[in-house]
Amino acid sequence: MAPSLFGLELELGLAAQGPRGEALPPSLAAGELLRLAAARLAHLPDAFSKGIFSTSSIRIYGDTGSHPEVCTPECTDPWDAVRYTRAGERIVAALAARLPEACAAIARAFAFRTNVDYSGAKTSWGAHESYLHRSSPAALQRQVIPFLASRVVLCGAGGFDATQPGAVFTLSPRAPYIEHVASDSSTHDRGLYHTKDEPLARRGWHRLHVIAGESLGSDTALWLKVSTTALVVALAEA
Repeated sequence: MAPSLFGLELELGLAAQGPRGEALPPSLAAGELLRLAAARLAHLPDAFSKGIFSTSSIRIYGDTGSHPEVCTPECTDPWDAVRYTRAGERIVAALAARLPEACAAIARAFAFRTNVDYSGAKTSWGAHESYLHRSSPAALQRQVIPFLASRVVLCGAGGFDATQPGAVFTLSPRAPYIEHVASDSSTHDRGLYHTKDEPLARRGWHRLHVIAGESLGSDTALWLKVSTTALVVALAEA
């Protein structure tokens, strides 16, 4: 059985205003934030994007849709996954607050944790998870699907259904955006998990890429999301 090894990815919202209060293009703010990160933070360069690998082992880069994303290192303790996630959020928030100093076109900027857009734009921000395993991907996925579909009771972010008129409460605001059990894409026709098997490890190891999760404000809920899913993956392998 593979060791319990996992990592988290978190897409963050970023909004910037100009001197007259006008909304600035997200691409401008995201690009300036990454340049500021490279200038202010001790890091190694990211060869595959304009992002960085910070000395705290957190990766910061720009994702599809011109927003910042932070990735934790691979962890073996769910509390470490929580700590790295919170550290990444604080680093990006601090960089956003300093954007007016770095770019004259930006008067104010805010980074924020979010899951869905309530303006009607149908935008969704991801909070993805990866779990290392050695069993057959097809067999493992059949075992974990019931848990992934029901774990919102433990770790749903709570909020309103952005696809419905009025204020319709839901345990999981991103649930209406999950249209399939499995998907080969993480940006449209989303599934509970993404079939991309990119373990970045030697042959025989696999990656369970869960894309149905949400950004959470509660440390306890975030810990439960990671720890219970890691346990279910381990049980399925056993």
